[in-house]
Amino acid sequence: MKKHKDEDEDEDEQNPAERSTTLNCTTLNMKLYIIVNLVFMLVGFGWGLNCNKPCGPCILPTCNYDGKCYYEGVSACGLENEKCRRKQNKLPEFIKSDSGYCDEGVKMCK
Repeated sequence: MKKHKDEDEDEDEQNPAERSTTLNCTTLNMKLYIIVNLVFMLVGFGWGLNCNKPCGPCILPTCNYDGKCYYEGVSACGLENEKCRRKQNKLPEFIKSDSGYCDEGVKMCK
């Protein structure tokens, strides 16, 4: 269907500032879209892990051994934070976990 002459003239007479604003908005939206996607990708790969999640007052101690030293976790939440930190810092995983506090005199992890 053919447009009327008046409609064509309206499109051609669009203010250059309006065209520029539309272009800037489109560019801004595209940049925002790319940034948001990059953030989601980084979080998905583990670069955005929060290893300091707040833990409640629950005390269920565990003694954990990684082959070199012991880590004493006071709660399951604290232990999960430590596992997360170890993963981020490429430290060895725990190979042994026992409920209760670690024995005195064992080498504790720093």
